[in-house]
Amino acid sequence: QDEIAADVTRNLQVNLLQPLPRSRYVDPEVRALTEQAELLAQSRPDGAGEKMYALLSRALEIDPDYVPALEAMIYAEYFRSIAGTISTEEAEQRYRQLEARILELDPDNAYIDYARAFDLELADELEEAAQMYLKALSRDMTDSEQIRLAGGFARRIGKFDVSRRILRHAVAIDPLCFQCLYQLSNVYLYSGDYERAKRVRERYLGLGSGGHYFYGLMLLLRGNPQAALDSVAGDDDAVGTRSTISAMAWHSLGDPEKAGTHFARLVEAHGNDDPLLVAEAAAWMGNADTAFEWLEKARPGEVAIRLFLPVYASLHDDPRWDALRESVGRSAARLDAIEFDPVMPD
Repeated sequence: QDEIAADVTRNLQVNLLQPLPRSRYVDPEVRALTEQAELLAQSRPDGAGEKMYALLSRALEIDPDYVPALEAMIYAEYFRSIAGTISTEEAEQRYRQLEARILELDPDNAYIDYARAFDLELADELEEAAQMYLKALSRDMTDSEQIRLAGGFARRIGKFDVSRRILRHAVAIDPLCFQCLYQLSNVYLYSGDYERAKRVRERYLGLGSGGHYFYGLMLLLRGNPQAALDSVAGDDDAVGTRSTISAMAWHSLGDPEKAGTHFARLVEAHGNDDPLLVAEAAAWMGNADTAFEWLEKARPGEVAIRLFLPVYASLHDDPRWDALRESVGRSAARLDAIEFDPVMPD
């Protein structure tokens, strides 16, 4: 690669502003281990964090300075903290150590900007997160896995047009990016383009796992409750997907008895661990009081992430809706004031 670059420069008689970069030899095993770990970050099977950690530990044992492995290790530590394998405090300490090492090896590394932007978003520092995402995008628009973080952020602050542009670019440069397809189907869902949402979600389901709940919502919103019922017929109900979609679908099919049975099952089995599912089913079924009751039981950060789901449309004219938006830091005034409109490649 170095020889080709030098030959091209000589033949074109180009005067360089700085010396040609030198590519770095990478042990094939290190690259293979890192790519395996990156694939786990995309597909996210059970125990993804521990599996990634084992692969990347081996890679970094062979080559402690391989930046892509250090970057992927940040994801591994994040997944391990979510799974409870390590504490949040320990994960945070590991993030800082990994970031410092990456910047020591690559001072202009955009991955760190994306990671810091995501941390700011999680801390509800949306204005600062927007600026950091803009900085990251200005540095690197070639890593689809990182670009999709910016696309998801745009959706979560209600900027659907911006989100679609970013995520379409991410999928264009890597059509097999599972999480990019997931996020692109989500923004189509949130913005009301249910046909495109369904098509992209089917591409995702052909490559990745999970996402069946939103697929059921897409079918419901397209006016096909029977297809929604069929889509969850074999679901193991690990997170209440079958009960939620079934309650909503039977309501749309005009069978309040079956809808009520599935709704009661949902409340009993999943009300404590996922109150948003109960709120969303109640909103779809036209019970605003119950929907608001369960929205108040959910963590504010979780409400903020799903606030713009179309299933809540029936609540928008209720005076409690604006109060809810204010309580989770997503008032219209705040989001409208956030400037986030990056220029994306054609």
